[in-house]
Amino acid sequence: MDVADASGGPTAAGPDPRRVRDLPSLARELALLAARAARGSGRRQISQAELTRRLGLPSTMKSTINSYFSGKSLAPPDTLDAIVIALGATPEDQRLWSEAWERVNMQRLDARRGNRPAVAATGPDQVVAELRARLDRTRHRLGDVLAVSAHNMDTLIRVPKIVADDEIEIARPTPAPGGSGANTMVGLSRLGIRVSVAGAVADDENGMRLRSALAADGVNTEHLLTISEPGLGSGSAYVLTEHAGARSIYPYAGVNNRLAAVVADRGLVPALRSAVAGHRILHLSSFVGSDERRLQESLVASVDDDTIVSFTPGSLYAKLGGDRLASILRRANLLFMYEQQLDQLLRRTNLGAGSPGHRMEDQIRTLFSWRAAGAQAQPLILVVKRPAELVAGSRRDYVAVAFGRTSMEGFAQPDGELSHHDILDATGAGDALAAGILFALLRGAPPGEAANFAYVMALSASSGVGARTGLPDTSTLAEHWRRHLPASPLPRWLGLA
Repeated sequence: MDVADASGGPTAAGPDPRRVRDLPSLARELALLAARAARGSGRRQISQAELTRRLGLPSTMKSTINSYFSGKSLAPPDTLDAIVIALGATPEDQRLWSEAWERVNMQRLDARRGNRPAVAATGPDQVVAELRARLDRTRHRLGDVLAVSAHNMDTLIRVPKIVADDEIEIARPTPAPGGSGANTMVGLSRLGIRVSVAGAVADDENGMRLRSALAADGVNTEHLLTISEPGLGSGSAYVLTEHAGARSIYPYAGVNNRLAAVVADRGLVPALRSAVAGHRILHLSSFVGSDERRLQESLVASVDDDTIVSFTPGSLYAKLGGDRLASILRRANLLFMYEQQLDQLLRRTNLGAGSPGHRMEDQIRTLFSWRAAGAQAQPLILVVKRPAELVAGSRRDYVAVAFGRTSMEGFAQPDGELSHHDILDATGAGDALAAGILFALLRGAPPGEAANFAYVMALSASSGVGARTGLPDTSTLAEHWRRHLPASPLPRWLGLA
């Protein structure tokens, strides 16, 4: 049998992936494409053997290929890409076929969940509306956001230039409390959001400073453990930062690397899961140790459908690649990354026949496509930030916010011009940006205004030395907004005059 026979032969309309809505319609359009590819060959359609040869597959794969053309099974996305390319699809056709695959996969997933109607790809407003609906259903929970994060005392060293094999005089190092997730929680707490942290500090001076700093900012530290082990102190990080914004971070894990073991030894896993269930959003950031990452994965696996998962993988996790982080990435509803981290993650991910490309937008689309291949349809807000020193004043490249489910459905960027603002210290800018997006989501902000607020928060954090010094509170928020976005009116959802 030839591959085009499954649909009963070609029609005058020709192949059109825009007509695809389910497996049978996908099979029909594939058969038409195979028939078109045979034109001029003297044959009516491409045979299974010929297509298998074009794909570079063994002849034993003919039955598998036939199952795709007969509508018995859905080809993996990279396989479908290879098939349509082998059948002569143009680059524009390839994009349409990719969208067709996403529609079919969505329809199948919805059928598995009880024949609920498929969610239409209507852009960023639809994604935000779905997440807002979850937040509305979880208003009764005791907390808004819980961060499971490493906790570090930062030592900030400002240098004219980060260089090798040289000696440069520096100013006195500045100690400051840090830890990515903890920084984000401080940013939210200063704006009136109910936040908690989980993690570990040692029974030492730095541990006491880290705990007291969080408490002073109104962060609930009930699940911040104190661990006393000989030879291990609280986590710390040496941060070299240039005036232009470039940074180099050298972490010492300390008792952060004992969190998972101590939680298990003390029988605290049920209590930690209960804490997650008592918050509307679970926010995760990276640890050095793999046991802590597995603890985070188990927490993600335990969340209910209404809990929103937020994730800042950082460089430590990005270098592992997407496949190692799949259980978190595919459940995540908010994902915060620097551009170089996104590139690093994708290049260490099995993308099949795909390529992440070099442009930020291409990489964002690649990440959405990869997530879709994992049979997930979670709404996602992906926030990508470029280092300030690479942007040279372009608002278009500093922050990009993408929205979608199985593909990128919308894009938002801030209104401000980075060139108007001095970057004193970029430490914690990404954490503040995450706080901005989370706050905007909790307040029901539209996508464009959420991007604006994230921009304000990131630049505010960069206006002081240390991750938290420059963060605004409710009394200074209007001032920060007007400083960084003078041409944009204060949005009503901020609740400011």
